[in-house]
Amino acid sequence: MANVYDIIIRPIITERGMAATADKKYTFEVAPSAGKIEIKNAVEKIFGVKVAKVNTINYDGKTKRMGAGRPGTRKSWKKAYVWDRAVQMKCCLPKTDRHRRKILLHSWEKSLCS
Repeated sequence: MANVYDIIIRPIITERGMAATADKKYTFEVAPSAGKIEIKNAVEKIFGVKVAKVNTINYDGKTKRMGAGRPGTRKSWKKAYVWDRAVQMKCCLPKTDRHRRKILLHSWEKSLCS
């Protein structure tokens, strides 16, 4: 792919998707030929974030009737779930030294909210 805007087609805005943004998980419709690494690089370049993980799923187009019995299909498409790296770092803190861990979590939460 030549352009990052050819890889990321549009964000998928649903009730479930908006609830997931609180946990820094985002959903996009992407080009069917794009791989996970291309999707990761495109999201990092467009939005200026560090991506921790990308999951993809391919959807086949539904068969539909077009008028009086003429068969047709909707287009097939690909969905990508993207995780922001800040959430992954917050969850992977060592369990030792609880006081230090609590201070680090508090400072990271402040930086994420601002």
